[in-house]
Amino acid sequence: MDNKKFILIFSLILSLCIFSAGCISGDGINDDEKNKVIITEETENSVSLESGKDILVSFMDKAAGYAKENGKEKALKAFNDNNGEFIDGNLYIYAYDFNGTLIAHPYQPELVGTDRLNWTTANGLQFVKASSDAARNGEGYVMYMYPSPGKSGEINESASDLYEPKIGYVKKIDDEWWIGSGIYLSEYIDKANNKMPEVIQDEIDFTNNAVEFAKENGREKALAEISNTSGKFVQGNLYIYAYDFNGTLLAHPYLTDKTGKNLNEKTGPYGVRSVEVLSKKAKLGGGYVIFGWENPSNDNKPELKLGYVKPVDENWWLGTGVYMSDLTR
Repeated sequence: MDNKKFILIFSLILSLCIFSAGCISGDGINDDEKNKVIITEETENSVSLESGKDILVSFMDKAAGYAKENGKEKALKAFNDNNGEFIDGNLYIYAYDFNGTLIAHPYQPELVGTDRLNWTTANGLQFVKASSDAARNGEGYVMYMYPSPGKSGEINESASDLYEPKIGYVKKIDDEWWIGSGIYLSEYIDKANNKMPEVIQDEIDFTNNAVEFAKENGREKALAEISNTSGKFVQGNLYIYAYDFNGTLLAHPYLTDKTGKNLNEKTGPYGVRSVEVLSKKAKLGGGYVIFGWENPSNDNKPELKLGYVKPVDENWWLGTGVYMSDLTR
């Protein structure tokens, strides 16, 4: 559970998605007025995703400093206050212990005290478990899908149609507990041209261009080009993959040994059945999914990934994805 903050200049949803994701998050604070962004429909100047991430990390640093200076009891009381100093626009702070128990959330007080370790987002991502693991390392980014909040801050985790991609940041307070907050990527749409941040827009354009190529040149030629590691559909960490709607891999530049195999049962890090979830999203017309996958540029280590998929026709679909390390560096 988290909520938004800054201003709109992204349009993803990205729908992040790593896994797939979603979950429990928060953020807030109110000194340093120069860092605050007032969100209104009339706002003409947008902050960049880079600036948004900087604000998020700064917000988290201040919350962590408050907790360490004032102690756990006072900090949790402040973080649970939905009218307090740790509500800053769309940012708020949430807190968990390392057993997965939610110990602070200003907009979901009914869940405080409950075990959320195995809670999953709409497409199966074990968000709390992933965030706890990141926090154990001290601090770091996470990526997930989470429902956008209502006007009064209410969050409906059962509303799968409201899930959209978020970038979260988590930070360890001590060996017992950690805090988190996050920003919705949809807050970073460039209102001047209705485009998302460059790294995400590149992902969308790349997929759309591949779909057009497939429609213009036919399935056989498209699959051959997608399988070619030196072809037009491999650009750095971006590459296109192709599946049919049954989950059978049709083409992949780095998984040629899996071509022709059904990968619906493949479960990525933190529980997401990646291919199955991506296929379902493509069948609905396309969009974002967060899931886990091996990164060929990082010794094939599993990493959260924001995928974007689009159908070619009623039989097959194409997709690509941005690894979290590329989105948050």
